[in-house]
Amino acid sequence: MSTPTLRRQFTVHDYTRMRETGILTEDDRVELDDILLLIEVSDTSLDYDREQKLPRYAASNIAEVWIIDVDQQIVEQYSQPMQGQYTQLNKVLFGNTIQSKTMQQIAFTTEQLFQ
Repeated sequence: MSTPTLRRQFTVHDYTRMRETGILTEDDRVELDDILLLIEVSDTSLDYDREQKLPRYAASNIAEVWIIDVDQQIVEQYSQPMQGQYTQLNKVLFGNTIQSKTMQQIAFTTEQLFQ
């Protein structure tokens, strides 16, 4: 007889509290298997998000990442991770609509994102 694995979804606040109380340490691994869409809002961190975070997300097989460039008012939509990098990049300019490739019900105009 096998025992079913209990799965829980935690918020960022939950993870922060677990780290503060010592439940999670710097070396603990948090699985990102269930993340279908991750959105980064980049103001001063654009280079870091592209060069450091994006390859980590691709290596973790996060299906889709949007980097919202606040200064240029452009949304970079990355998808199809393979071998630690994204193989598809779609840049959505202000005045257009972006729709998630992994969750078709999610769509925004860039005007909505940059209000």
